[in-house]
Amino acid sequence: MTVITWQWVVSSNCTAQDCAKVPKFDTSDTANLTVSGAGFHLGYLLGSVNGTIVTDTVTLGAYEVSSQVLGQCASSHALIDKLDCNHLHIALANSTSGLDLYGTGYSGILGLSFPAEASIPGTYGQTFIDNVFASLDVGSRFFAYKLGRNKTDSSFTIGQLDPGYTNSTSNLTYIPVSSTGAGSGQYNFWKVPLQYITINSTRFDLSKSSVPGASTSIGILDTGTTLLLGPSADVARFWQSVGNARNTDAGWQVRCNRAAVVGFVLGDGDNEKEFVLDPADINWEPGTSQDGWCMGGIQANDGVWCIGNLTV
Repeated sequence: MTVITWQWVVSSNCTAQDCAKVPKFDTSDTANLTVSGAGFHLGYLLGSVNGTIVTDTVTLGAYEVSSQVLGQCASSHALIDKLDCNHLHIALANSTSGLDLYGTGYSGILGLSFPAEASIPGTYGQTFIDNVFASLDVGSRFFAYKLGRNKTDSSFTIGQLDPGYTNSTSNLTYIPVSSTGAGSGQYNFWKVPLQYITINSTRFDLSKSSVPGASTSIGILDTGTTLLLGPSADVARFWQSVGNARNTDAGWQVRCNRAAVVGFVLGDGDNEKEFVLDPADINWEPGTSQDGWCMGGIQANDGVWCIGNLTV
């Protein structure tokens, strides 16, 4: 799993088919661009991106950051009034492969992971989100997102909440992020305790976590992962419990008419809460099915649980 801390954007130098028909960053249309000469490469579960690290001023809503490091990719609803970032390091993508940018229309990624897992070394400067947080008071150093089923049903905010969903932080459930396995005093992933799963309200216990020092299973929140991923043994038992499922070379499949209500119980103690998935996300059908079989929304990954964007 690749966790992105730094932001990258498709550059005007990208001639790959994957970059066609998506907005590109024109390096000649900025007065503050500084090219570092350093390259970068990111590999994903599907696809990859290559490019050059640069520095420029970035504006997003109400914020401005100077000298932000950016990744220029040359091969593959924000409630913010203004954000300007001067000298922000960015990765400019000169080539991409297998990312389906052409099909989605997306031009890049805004990385929100911790600096300890930075895809671009910290020697180039602070991450975009760290630069923004530095200008906010402690109580406003947060971001919030909702990934909807269409472009008009999604939201991303920094330092405030989207009033379309809630007006008060009192409506939120606080689950502390775990630093277990990350080293002394460090955070590497958005890791939270995962107590167990429910299938049609029936408790489904999980195997012991592979994260050193963890007392429960660990779930990593990752908006860059489309599906839910879990240890192979747990996932196999899960689909056996759901029924009408099979494991193929393409991964786990389930009968498209097999409805199951699945919940993930996150947190611990007073912060423990169940988050229930839409049944449509268990029988994942991106437009096609094979003789009544759909892709399962939960797939095997020999590691910790990765809670992708099906849950948000």
